[in-house]
Amino acid sequence: MSLADAPSDRDPFAVAPTVLPASERFRILLYFGGLTVILALADPAGGLLDIPLSFYLKNRLGLTAKQVAIFQAIAGLPLVVAFLFGLARDRWNLLGRRDRGLMLVFGAVCAALYLGFAFAPMSYDVLLLAIFLITACTLFMDAAESGLASVVGQQHAMPGQMSATWSAFSAVPAVGALLLGGYFSDWLEHQDGARAARALFLVGAATSLMIVLYATLRPRAVFDGIRDERLDSDHPMRDLRRLLRHRPIYPALIIWMLWNFAPGSSTPLQYYLQNTLKAPDSV
Repeated sequence: MSLADAPSDRDPFAVAPTVLPASERFRILLYFGGLTVILALADPAGGLLDIPLSFYLKNRLGLTAKQVAIFQAIAGLPLVVAFLFGLARDRWNLLGRRDRGLMLVFGAVCAALYLGFAFAPMSYDVLLLAIFLITACTLFMDAAESGLASVVGQQHAMPGQMSATWSAFSAVPAVGALLLGGYFSDWLEHQDGARAARALFLVGAATSLMIVLYATLRPRAVFDGIRDERLDSDHPMRDLRRLLRHRPIYPALIIWMLWNFAPGSSTPLQYYLQNTLKAPDSV
């Protein structure tokens, strides 16, 4: 199917999905499961570095809970406009490889940033700039994964299976990152400040390189059967207006916001466990 054949806003008819055999679906789900795990581990906002970074801010830089929260809010500003990264994903075709191109390019950029900052003199401002830039790069890769999973799920009549796979496989790195990150943070407590910061960024560089290596894979079950449904638009603002006027997204966004609203977790819990209960980082 060519770009010109894709359904437009005025065309109520879409191409019927292709139902695949169980073996093909399993290979697709396995590919996305592995990609979900690696991307989740590499995410500075909740992956392997999240716990060690928060304790580095608290114990090495001496930040209060409020200062840590401000740091995370500034570093996480790209997350507030994450939809812009999705719009960029719909328009860009880096290296002529679409979503794989985004993961290859920004995985390499992430690795380069991690390596560069690993050997930079560490301070609050340097660390804030590093996490801000790395978070932005990670969002490009997340947009590529989400967009590709959405297309594959819809075109092969398996969106529920894709969603369940994402939920199951994202839980693995979430728990693993907490456990490994805590013990990693305990180890960092016995290192000097410069070495601890360097170790943090070198681990981040390793996870980013894993994404690059994974993006070189091109399983036929995933990529040979999908149709390119992206249309050329006159201007990015036209895409943005379409998004903002699409009313069905707002109930979903409200549900997602309420689900993620947990002001007592993360930083308050961390400070209570360590300052009041005297628990080590691993706890």
